Amino acid sequence: MVSLKKKKIKGHIYWYAVEMARIDGKPKQVWQKYLGTAEKIVELKEQSKELPHIKLKSFQYGKTA
Repeated sequence: MVSLKKKKIKGHIYWYAVEMARIDGKPKQVWQKYLGTAEKIVELKEQSKELPHIKLKSFQYGKTA
């Protein structure tokens, strides 16, 4: 499953797409892709003509049904 993860490095926050998988019964990071700062991601989205309709959803963790 791929998710977004932020890392704070020397006081700056950077975003990564990270894929986790269970290996030997334990969750392990198997892949990561650097996306940049939040400002850079928004700038690239605004400049892109190919991806005009990106939708993001946020879900509350631990919410009961």
